[in-house]
Amino acid sequence: MRILQVLPRYAPAWSYGGGVRMFWYLACELTRLGHEVRVVTSDSVNANTRTPDLRETLEGGIKVTRYRNRFNRLSAQAGALFYRPRGMRLGVRSEAEWADVIHMGESRGIHNVWAAEAAGATGVPLVWSAYGGLPTASGVRGVYRKVYDIAFTKSVIANVERFIAQTDHESSVYVGHGAPPDRIRLIPLCVDTEAFATPPERGRFRRQLGLAQDDLLVVCVARLSPVKGMDLLIDAFARLPAQVHGPYLALVGWNHGAEPALRAQVKRLKLDGRVLFPGALLGEDRLLAYIDADVFALTPAVYEETSLAALEAAALGIPTVLTAECEIPLMNEAGAGVVAERSGAGVAAALSRLLADGATRVAMGSRAKDLVFERFGVNSIARQHEAVFEEVVRTSVARE
Repeated sequence: MRILQVLPRYAPAWSYGGGVRMFWYLACELTRLGHEVRVVTSDSVNANTRTPDLRETLEGGIKVTRYRNRFNRLSAQAGALFYRPRGMRLGVRSEAEWADVIHMGESRGIHNVWAAEAAGATGVPLVWSAYGGLPTASGVRGVYRKVYDIAFTKSVIANVERFIAQTDHESSVYVGHGAPPDRIRLIPLCVDTEAFATPPERGRFRRQLGLAQDDLLVVCVARLSPVKGMDLLIDAFARLPAQVHGPYLALVGWNHGAEPALRAQVKRLKLDGRVLFPGALLGEDRLLAYIDADVFALTPAVYEETSLAALEAAALGIPTVLTAECEIPLMNEAGAGVVAERSGAGVAAALSRLLADGATRVAMGSRAKDLVFERFGVNSIARQHEAVFEEVVRTSVARE
């Protein structure tokens, strides 16, 4: 089967979140299963970096074609206005002629419109993984999303053959945008379990932060963006009294607009020295932050469905404190993580309980690791995608 992936940024643009890593995991596994994968994307690696190679063949024969985005730095902060890769629209259409199926990632971007146009023009079935990007929001972001949906989302949805949802909540969001329920398939995020089978040695990240092995450490790995809700996490952390061995909070990630406000909040709450900003840890280095955490926590301001960072931390046996906006399916029910009320008091109570009980953290982390390896491995998740792709190809052929 010939699979065309279309998304705004691609490996190694890890700073842009879990969608990039998910499409990479899937591409690698799908090629191992014998499929051909091509990618159309932009040249952006991060706000300050572009990849020099516009055409390259990656692991497994994955062929990537990148298009120069005219405003790379600006598009990292305001993609709706400044994400405009030159020639990508025609590139998507050209590659669609080759493909048996188009797999489109993320949401509310011009690439969605271009992929939907290409699918409609060529008759190639389109599968959409929105990865938590479709819920509405408040404030200016909410206004933009409503306007965008009126202008574009409905027309995109009309050309989508299958919708892949991570959770029941995301399924309901698709339906709310007009997706037929019978076209939605539930498939969770995944991790490359082989990469987590042998954890890195504990302590390197702590030494970088100047912390001892017995200091209590809460870690959050995410873009420092307003939508990640780290202000609430800091507010919750401020409710935990300082003791001899902490606790400490490390906010690990690139600045995507929120870092100055977060630092000001830390200063205002007199948390200097307890809340740390070590910057981003990409590639294998991110595992160093997970393995040194006593608890992983994330409290996004909007629904993003499952957090890939939380799933990766769980794969290393780290208990998680999450809110419903980013929960891992089945984790709370299995006693392998905590889904807290999204409030300063609710998150603080969950953190306090876990930080006070080492035995509970170990047991919960062990159950979390077992669940991830059993249900969220890339081998299983790629085969579920494969089944959806084969389903839409069969349906497409039957219509001809």
